[in-house]
Amino acid sequence: MPWESALTATAEVGIGIAGFSGLFAAIARRSPESWGPREQVTLEVLVLASGTAIFASLLPFLLLESGVRGRSCWAIGSAAYGAWQAGVVAMRIRQSLRMGTWPLPPSALASLFIAGVVVVLHGINVFLVQAPWPFMVGVYHQLLVAFVAFRQLLSGALRPPAA
Repeated sequence: MPWESALTATAEVGIGIAGFSGLFAAIARRSPESWGPREQVTLEVLVLASGTAIFASLLPFLLLESGVRGRSCWAIGSAAYGAWQAGVVAMRIRQSLRMGTWPLPPSALASLFIAGVVVVLHGINVFLVQAPWPFMVGVYHQLLVAFVAFRQLLSGALRPPAA
């Protein structure tokens, strides 16, 4: 599948995942103000990751329309995505420290580690590879993060209330 079709489909999936946050709110049957800190952060992760997947999926089209061609398109796209993802990783670490949840559980540490690997991959793409596939790895990573966050929210919402 050419990268154009793959990224268009990815944007559509990102929009779908973002829409499921409304489903979570309906299932939880509570207002966002009554959610616990973990639920609030997880919902924030879901919306930010799906929004990032949507934007990143559309970024190459914007670059191409602005006249950026070939390998430069992927280098610039990876530079923008890598810088964004590095900022998100730093923000999540600061957030965890501020909330007193550091060290994070192993699954969250693994997620941050993978995000760091994606940042490094994008750095390599900027300077060496300059190809679509590393960029797409980052976009797919965002979809995975959004899906995992949705799953966490949904599993918490479906648990019976504590007696």
